[in-house]
Amino acid sequence: MWQVRSLCIALMGMMATPALSAQLVDRVVAIVDNDVITQQELDQVLADFRGNGSGRGGTATRHAAIEQLIDDRLIKREMDKGDVTIDDAELTEALRRFLQQNGITRDQLQQALAQRGMSMEGFERQISGQLRQMKFLQSTLGNEIQLSERELYNLYLRQQHRPTTASSLAQIRFAEIFLSFTDDATPRDQRRTVREAKKLAAAARAGDFAAVAKKHSQSPTAASGGDHGLVAIENLDPVLATASRRLGIGQVSDPIVTGRGVYIVKVLERPAAGQKDFEQYRPVLQQALYQSKMSGALTQYLGRLRAKAYIEILE
Repeated sequence: MWQVRSLCIALMGMMATPALSAQLVDRVVAIVDNDVITQQELDQVLADFRGNGSGRGGTATRHAAIEQLIDDRLIKREMDKGDVTIDDAELTEALRRFLQQNGITRDQLQQALAQRGMSMEGFERQISGQLRQMKFLQSTLGNEIQLSERELYNLYLRQQHRPTTASSLAQIRFAEIFLSFTDDATPRDQRRTVREAKKLAAAARAGDFAAVAKKHSQSPTAASGGDHGLVAIENLDPVLATASRRLGIGQVSDPIVTGRGVYIVKVLERPAAGQKDFEQYRPVLQQALYQSKMSGALTQYLGRLRAKAYIEILE
């Protein structure tokens, strides 16, 4: 997901001592009205992109990161005009749901965050910021979003007529072994990790997948033998989703390389799509339709904010 601050830039060159002149001023990469976006902020978003497997760098990824920062800056400015807050109870409940959905404990989360160089306090601030933005958008755009029974049922029918492997209602339970790429990993380091993953995949096929995961996996799920639980296929990393659709129950994949590292997955269970009727699927359908409509409303809202703002991207 994903923080905005006001900056004051002073020209110190003529007054700097030799020690001061060695300090670097954070470079400005974009201007939004009387505010600026810095290279440091951009680097953080690019790091998040890499950590989420969303990109490996390049001009397109850099541009997407700057556009995200501009959108975040515009939304935060509108939030600050009101009184949108997140209390401790809301944050605690959000963290509880996060742990439950990912099948991990708080200690396992802290270990995973430490591997990425983030503290629990920093993660909680990030979650709080996302909750605040979500609450603001719901209060601002919620009245524009209406879900009709016809829309829900038509969505249900469309999903039911798709092949099981393509259906957004399809679910899968799988186990994983994950080997992480470090932030400073070279191509040679990454190739070494892939070779190690090939050996682990062979061992997992020949023996006990759970035992291999417990011993070697760097994912928080290692403690449970890599069992990730039941998830919607559409919520997986696209590379993992594609690989998992090709596997039968009990099959172990070859190493799957992503931006974050290398995965080996084993399909444990694949509930057949269509087992539930419309009413049982209703909460899933409502969430999917609401998110789709919210995405469209947000695009229009940001367009209105951008039209009123002075925005300049400095290459």
